[in-house]
Amino acid sequence: MAETKYEVVNAKDGEIFSLGKLKIKTLHTPGHTPESSCYLLFDETGKEYSVFTGDTLFVGDVGRPDLLDGKMSSEELASMLYDSLNTKIKTLPDNVIVYPAHGAGSSCGKNIGKETFSTIGEQKKFNYALKAATREQFIKEVTEDILPPPYYFFEDARINKDGYNSFDEVMKKSNRPLDPKQFEEILQKGALILDTREANDFEKGFISGSMNIGLNGQYAIWVGTLVNIQQPLILVTEPGTEHESILRLARVGYENVLGY
Repeated sequence: MAETKYEVVNAKDGEIFSLGKLKIKTLHTPGHTPESSCYLLFDETGKEYSVFTGDTLFVGDVGRPDLLDGKMSSEELASMLYDSLNTKIKTLPDNVIVYPAHGAGSSCGKNIGKETFSTIGEQKKFNYALKAATREQFIKEVTEDILPPPYYFFEDARINKDGYNSFDEVMKKSNRPLDPKQFEEILQKGALILDTREANDFEKGFISGSMNIGLNGQYAIWVGTLVNIQQPLILVTEPGTEHESILRLARVGYENVLGY
């Protein structure tokens, strides 16, 4: 059960929620984290149709089990994930559609496929983790060769449990134009210049000391990988992209933008 500092509905394993003619069943699938869950959707006839697998099962991969920062070992979480997959996921009909929470490039897995959906049957055939013959083999395969998590992962976990500022508040504080004097004053206080233009435009001219991470790529992920989440930021953007530059940062917990 997730412990939060704000009011939530903690669904129980097997609990069913009705949405019109559809039903959604909660599947508690610990492993990526102890409270990880998947949601099984039944169609109007009561047939199992699709499963929203969150960070438990991806296309070609499974959720990494090393993000509890010492509270539980990777091996303990991987063992829990092995049970979750074998008792809750692999037992679903092969034609059930799999909708994972992340796609290619996400740091939540080692080798996530580029496809945005799959089926249980396809994953049983091609996903290395679902083909592991034993618990020991599974634990070994999912815990080896994991890259270090981005800086923001652990802070995001805290924000998810403690609560966060509304996007409206973040945008009101951050989405403000700076004249050259204001820009220089904030820069002198230790802010980092984040230039969100495309690389081809950046290389033609930029402010000394700027970091270029363009909006046209995996913008938020790379910021989260390279920049401390507490670092004050000032942005250089293409005109009209200020809102997007700030919003995509806020979605991963970067709320310390001081203007553009």
